[in-house]
Amino acid sequence: MSDVRRGRNLMTRTMALANQKGGVGKTASTVNLAYALAQRGKSVLAIDLDPQASLTIALGQDPRTLDQQHKIINYGLLDNVPLKDMILEGMPALIPASITLAKAEVSLVPRWNSVNVLKGKLRNYLKTMNKRVCDTKVRHKQTGEVPGSLL
Repeated sequence: MSDVRRGRNLMTRTMALANQKGGVGKTASTVNLAYALAQRGKSVLAIDLDPQASLTIALGQDPRTLDQQHKIINYGLLDNVPLKDMILEGMPALIPASITLAKAEVSLVPRWNSVNVLKGKLRNYLKTMNKRVCDTKVRHKQTGEVPGSLL
């Protein structure tokens, strides 16, 4: 019986793997952590917040094809497309990225309260998830913060 049916509150944890240096294993750690949690029966949503889309590729998806289908995170952040429609179900589930995410970052920076855009758009869906694992780029150019702070 699930924890929800037993009346227990599910606590969603967000883990953003970030570092100011590239090539330190953020994506590999994210993939392994997401798979390990999913294998333990956790509902895991992996979110690719890096325009290089390494997490998307590592989880077997083609960022170019998904971009053409408007199934990557930046369409949910900038356009009025629900982010839940971007989620590719699996173990773990994935919100993919592509190189066009770089354009989204430039558009989001001047917005008021831009760091809460992703959090607000995912709020209802995330109530059903145990864990969120985010792969981030090195660091945000304008603010110095990692995109994982969006959660």
